Formats: sequence, C-alpha cells, structure tokens
Amino acid sequence: MDEAADFYAKQMKANGFEVKRIPFDRDSKKLLNFMIVQGKEPWTACNSKQLISADKVREECLPVLYAAGLNPDHETIVVFTAIME
Repeated sequence: MDEAADFYAKQMKANGFEVKRIPFDRDSKKLLNFMIVQGKEPWTACNSKQLISADKVREECLPVLYAAGLNPDHETIVVFTAIME
C-alpha cells in the first residue's frame, strides 16, 4: 500500500498538484487496519463490467464503516474485492 501511495504522490507532483499522502490507518505495530465485509448477495450479482456493481459493493460496506466510526464521505477508503464462488 505504501508503494501505491508513493506512486500517487509522484503523479500528483509530476502533474503540478499539491502532494497529499494517503493517510492509512495503522495499529500500534504500524500494520494496516483492515475491515472485512461479507457480501449479502452471491458473487454473480457483482458483475465488475457494470458500474452498478461498484454501488452494490459500496452500499454493503457502508454499515460496517459507520459502525466503526468512519464516515466514507469524509474519509479516504480503499476497497479490495474478492469476487468468487
């Protein structure tokens, strides 16, 4: 994740933008904090070629984020999906 953040920081600088690092949430050992969200629908409901699938994934993540005290409208969130049988 730090390499991805470095990449985006370099791209911001190269394109004349103010560099703002992605502030990853870390624990006391400086490891990244992750939240696991189990989808309610079968994987086939999330066809990655349709834009609506991103909305479905986000909607399923919202309650978990809010319960953790995070507001995704005011936080930078990264969602990794493992859509499989």
